[in-house]
Amino acid sequence: MIGKQTIVALNVQPAERARQIMLNMERWRWMPENMGNDHFTVNIAAFELQRVQSAQIVSRMGVVVGAVATQTPEFSDEMEFVELNPTWTVPYSIATKEMLPKLRQNPYAYAGDFDVFMNGKLVDWGSINWAAYGPGTFPFTFRQQPGSKNALGKVKFMFPNKHNIYLHDTPAKDKFASTTRAFSHGCIRLSRPLDLAYELLGSELGMSPGAVDDVIANGATNRINLPQRIPVHLIYATAFKGQNGIEFRPDVYGRDRKLYNALFGKPTS
Repeated sequence: MIGKQTIVALNVQPAERARQIMLNMERWRWMPENMGNDHFTVNIAAFELQRVQSAQIVSRMGVVVGAVATQTPEFSDEMEFVELNPTWTVPYSIATKEMLPKLRQNPYAYAGDFDVFMNGKLVDWGSINWAAYGPGTFPFTFRQQPGSKNALGKVKFMFPNKHNIYLHDTPAKDKFASTTRAFSHGCIRLSRPLDLAYELLGSELGMSPGAVDDVIANGATNRINLPQRIPVHLIYATAFKGQNGIEFRPDVYGRDRKLYNALFGKPTS
C-alpha cells in the first residue's frame, strides 16, 4: 500500500539523494576499521538490529529507539552478558520528571510494581512526603522487580557504556506496528528478544531454547556472562546498501542536516 511516506520519498530530488549518500559516506569514515567478524549493528534511522558474521547478515529484527527528545546516541562497545528476568532501576530523570509528579498526587501510585530505596535501604512508600522533594533534592531510587509488567521484559543484553544504553525486551509490543519507531527514553527495544536470546546463548554457550525458557520460568534474575565479548555498533545511516541496492530512510533526528551544516557551514535547501 502506498502511503504518505512513500509519496514523500518518491518526490525527493536526485541531488538530495546524492547529498544523503555523501553524508552517510562521511559517517562510515568514523566507524572502526575492524567492526568484528561477529558483531551487532543497530541502525537507529532504519529501526533495525542486524547480527553480522563473516560479512553476512545472519539475523535481523525491528527495534524501537529513542524519541526525538531522548535520542539514542551513536557509539561502539562490546556485549558482555545477558540478563534473564531483569530488574529495572529507574533512571534519575524518569524518576524525577515522570514519576515524582504522580507520587505527589498519590503516594502509593507505584507501590504495587516498584520498591523504593534511600541510601540502599528499602523505604516504606507511605513514610515519604513526596512534596518535599524535587529534581536536585531527590535521594530515592526506584527498582521494578521481574515480572510481566517489568519495563525491560524478560531479557536484556548488556554492553556497559557511559550512556547507559542497552538492548531489551518490552511489554509495549504495540509500538512495533509503527513504521517510525522512535518512542523510547534512549535504550533499544527488540521486536523478537527471545529469538536473540536463543540464538546468542545457543551459539555462545550451547544452551537450548528450552533451557533458556526454564531459566525465565524460574522467575529469578539470572546474569549469564558471554565467553567472548561481541562488538555492538549503534549507527545512524539514512542511506545504506540494502539487498536490492541503496536504501534510504527519513532523517528522524535531523542529524543529516546538522552534519551538512558542520561540513559546509550553511543550511540545506
